[in-house]
Parts: sequence; C-alpha cells; structure tokens
Amino acid sequence: LWPVLIGSKKNLNKLDYQNIHKLYENRSSDAILQIQKDIGRTFPDDPFFNPSTKSAGIQRLERVLVAFSWKTPEIGYCQSMNKVAAVLLLFMNEEETFWVLDKLVEDYLRGYYDESMLPLHVDLSVLQSLIEEFLPKVAQKCNEIQSDLVLLIMPWFLCIFVDVLPPESLFRVWDLFFYEGRSVLIRASLAVFKMLEKDILKAQNQYDIFLVLQNSQTQPDSELLLRYMYEKSWDRKLSKASLEKLRNSHQPNVEATFQQVGPVVSRPTSRLFFPQACHRKGPVGILSGVDIDHTGTWSERYKSLSYQVNHWTPPNAVIDHFNRPSYLNDLDDE
Repeated sequence: LWPVLIGSKKNLNKLDYQNIHKLYENRSSDAILQIQKDIGRTFPDDPFFNPSTKSAGIQRLERVLVAFSWKTPEIGYCQSMNKVAAVLLLFMNEEETFWVLDKLVEDYLRGYYDESMLPLHVDLSVLQSLIEEFLPKVAQKCNEIQSDLVLLIMPWFLCIFVDVLPPESLFRVWDLFFYEGRSVLIRASLAVFKMLEKDILKAQNQYDIFLVLQNSQTQPDSELLLRYMYEKSWDRKLSKASLEKLRNSHQPNVEATFQQVGPVVSRPTSRLFFPQACHRKGPVGILSGVDIDHTGTWSERYKSLSYQVNHWTPPNAVIDHFNRPSYLNDLDDE
C-alpha cells in the first residue's frame, strides 16, 4: 500500500534499478564509505540485519542506499536513511524500497536531507511554536532548564519516528504519513509530548528530558497516540493549509538565522547525533520479538504482527478528521 500512496509505483519503469548498480559497479565515493559505516548499526541485534553474518537484510540495505547515492549525488547519503530504508525492506522488495526511499527524499521530505536542511529547520520552528501554543507548560519547562527542542526532535523527523515509537504505533503513523505527508510528523510530535507531559514536567535538567523522550518507545497505547494526533482542539490549526501558512511565516526568520550563524544543526554524519538509536537494546528495539530467519523469510509471529498493523480500525478522532469536509478547513484558514 505504501508505494501506491506515495506514488513510487510509476517510477518503476523510468530507470532500471539494476542498471544503476551496473553503471557504477566497483566505484566508490564518500557517501558509500559512510553507508558502509552505518549499515552495521542499523538494527544490529536482529538476525536479518546482522552485520557479522553479512545477512540478506544488510546486503539489500547497502545496495538500496548505494544506488540512491549514485542516482542523487547532490544528496548522496544522510544518516537516518539507513533506518528508514531498513523498515521499508520489512514490507517490500529491494527495488520497491529504492523507489519509495527516492520519493520520500525527493518529494515528501524534500530538502530535509540537503546540506542546509532548511525545510526541516522551518518545520521544527513551526513545531516549537505549536508546542508553545498547545503545550505551554512543556515549553516553559524546556525553557527553564535550557533544553533545546530542535536538537531533541530533529532525529524524529529524519528517521520518521523509527527508534521513537513502538512498532504498532510506528506503522500506523507511517500509514497516515504516506497518506497525508509531512504534516503527520508535526501531529505525531505534539502527541508524543502530550503523552509524556507529566514526566517532562518532573524533569530537573536536559538529561532528564532526554531520558523521558527516549522512553517514548515503551509507550504501548497507540490508540491514545492517534487520538492526540487528531485532537479536536488543535486539529483545525494543523490542516495542510494552516501548516503551510505557518511555514511561510517562519521561513524568513529561519533563513535570517542561517545567514547570521548558519544552521542550528547541519546534516548528521556521526552516530553521536542519534545516541538513542545507537545504544538502544533489548525489548524496545523496533524488531524485538520479531523472529526472522537468516534467509529473510518472515516467521508466523511477524506475519501476525504485520496483519494486526495493516488491519487496524482508526479511533474516532482520526475518522472524524478524514470525514471533515475540506471546505471547513478552508474557512478555518481565512
């Protein structure tokens, strides 16, 4: 379903995926060197992505990322693409994964992985203003202890919530993301902060907040997350038109900051940028409890999880949002 929603199916015949590999066979680049460093720590505890055994998943992941780096040399590779591509490989074949990743980077999240990452910084600025509006106590707490939300949230957007949400919640957010686009990232971020608000308000320092957000993967209630994402009190403010207006109003200030001091954070090239992703082990990993054999064949346990995730009934808040006539959103934005 994801390739259909994102529109990557139409790209399958435009350029032969295998020919990209043939064209650049035995060639190297800085991007490839970085890919080779990163793929081994994508999901190191899972047999399908085990770097020590040169597993099927690791080989497919490397081929997808290398092909993308050659197809789009102006971007090459940005850390976090490995996480996104690995999750895609759980549900589709290698070539489909390549084209979905291409559509994500070039369209859905256009500019997120560029050198300046300007659109990402604009979205983070918009999110920060929305946290101040809808969750003022959280914003005040972060200001009091000088905790920079941009640094905390940036990996969430780049990884599309991999290593942030537990699998069931993650896949439901991805369903909505592929349907609605990057506005879902802002909705999901607000919902996570709402769910963790009480714990955040107890924080005494930046590290406490980091630990609270790191534990977001242990939050099991995906229904509550989705209800918060489409909370009626902020749903209208988060329509596509409203968010686009907010982006347009925030972009000049972000650009001015870039001119004065440069980006708050540039493209991540070190795993230090994703400490929670690199050091996470045990039951909170995205593939924990998913038994995959070394040939890449999913076990019945994984198929059961996949079925449950892909045959879910949205809570009423989500249904109400999508049943809302579009002209009402236009009136809200006037």
